[in-house]
Amino acid sequence: MTRIHSFAAVMSLAIGHSATVLAAAPLDYFSSEADVVIRLKAPAATTVKADELADAVQPGAGDMVRQHAARLGKAFFIPGLAGADQSRDWYLILFARGHSMPARFFAIPATDAEQLTNVLPDQMTFKVEEDWVLYTPGKTGVPEMAEPGTGISSVLHGDLAAVFDRGDVSVFINIDHLRSTYRDEIESGHEKVEEMIEQIGAALEQMAEAGTQPSGMNMQPILEMYGTMADGLFQALDDASGCSVGVTVGAEGVGIEEFVTFADESVTSQSFGAQPTSAMESLAQLPSDALAVFGFSGDMQRFMEWSWSMNASMLADNAEQKDDFKKAREAWKSIEFGDMVGSFSLGTAAEGLLRYTAIAHATPIAKVRQNMREMTEILGTIETPGFKQEMTLQPDAETIGTHQIDVMTVNQEFNAELDPTGMQEKMLQTMFGPGGMVSRIAYLDDAYVMAMGGGRDAMETLLKSFDGTPNPDFAQHRNGLIDEPNLLILVDIPSLAVQGLTAATEIPNLPIPIDADALSQLPIEPSYIGFSLAGETDALRVRTFIPVGQFRGIMTLVGFVQQVRQR
Repeated sequence: MTRIHSFAAVMSLAIGHSATVLAAAPLDYFSSEADVVIRLKAPAATTVKADELADAVQPGAGDMVRQHAARLGKAFFIPGLAGADQSRDWYLILFARGHSMPARFFAIPATDAEQLTNVLPDQMTFKVEEDWVLYTPGKTGVPEMAEPGTGISSVLHGDLAAVFDRGDVSVFINIDHLRSTYRDEIESGHEKVEEMIEQIGAALEQMAEAGTQPSGMNMQPILEMYGTMADGLFQALDDASGCSVGVTVGAEGVGIEEFVTFADESVTSQSFGAQPTSAMESLAQLPSDALAVFGFSGDMQRFMEWSWSMNASMLADNAEQKDDFKKAREAWKSIEFGDMVGSFSLGTAAEGLLRYTAIAHATPIAKVRQNMREMTEILGTIETPGFKQEMTLQPDAETIGTHQIDVMTVNQEFNAELDPTGMQEKMLQTMFGPGGMVSRIAYLDDAYVMAMGGGRDAMETLLKSFDGTPNPDFAQHRNGLIDEPNLLILVDIPSLAVQGLTAATEIPNLPIPIDADALSQLPIEPSYIGFSLAGETDALRVRTFIPVGQFRGIMTLVGFVQQVRQR
């Protein structure tokens, strides 16, 4: 009797495990060696959300989405969607097979399993488990259920599972298993990148010895930077374990969330975990008319080191100048940096297209001012074959309100051999204006602010915004993004395109058949595509949101361009 009860208990557990797995989702039917899992959340509901987005962009466009939704059956080899349950989630599971095509397995819930299997193509091998139909075009057929604890959920869990579950369309990538499958190819790719950088470096050395290196610039520090970046990318790939991507759609727009996990205490994990995040509240102090803004919080000293390496590569073979530069470079290491925010917009071709502002938090600010002035003096004149750059700084040259303003000007010249048509000189004038690259810098209590392009008015606007009431405009465009990221970018693409096209119409001899007045009348609402990134303990999270206003603006621009072409 006891044996019968024991046998019954074991059978109940086995049957219970199968029913539990398949009642919710077949993730644990397939083993953890699955490399990619794609999920379409409740197709009927997701189609409705896509309809709402299409109608929000352009009334009536939802009808077209509904018509294309019928093609879903073709993608899943289910003609007419016969017998498929569209109220529950659908899955596609891929297993990598080296250089061969991956093995594909479909897992579809059924309202009528017999009807569904009857319409499957002849080459499909299928299995019915509960109310799920599992099928594959492969010759090996559908595998047996994975042993308890060895299914996909054993590698898709925690925040990886949460991001996967939130998406209307979701993808999970089992990086751990993929890396082991393609280990040889990854190592070979890394070696080839290193060899390419070494070969370029050797070629540049030979050109430098022969006096034929372009512009005479020392490219070695730049190559070292690229080599460091490549090593970091391959190290991240070696440390990564899993990645989930979830895409959500609705009348408000499209959201994309990505989450990557790394091995505990790995090099990449420690690097991301050490980067301080920030709410970037200074975004509210940027000019409200900016069409692109950014915020950065992290290891600013490393970023500064890359910048100094770039400058060092342009120094002439002057021992005294190099020694002064080295001392000034070391002095920056005593400065403590906070977050940095900035904005970008376009001006006019006559006065210079580029408009850039920045607010950088740093202490002690007196040391920042001293180092900035010293570095500018050291880098005052840089000459290489065919190229000359002059940088001048006028300390306290202007006064705006209670603030003293330094004015820094950078002029670049190319000789006739490098610029025989004068094209580069004209381009510089178009980008920065006839006076060169002019920046204004003000040093405040715990931050310094900079405005490049736009003249004195741009700096006045920035300081007025900085000193005045915080502007809430950019905060409302951060919905759906990370609250305290390492990197934040907001861009109004349609409005930026309008500014760019308007500026292009002002460039002499540039045949653009666009009426600037008509362009300015386009009904484009202010909105911003948002991108945010944050390092977490043993993980990296990315969130992107594309509001419906961006889709509307792009559609308006496309319609305008089509009208212009038809004239």
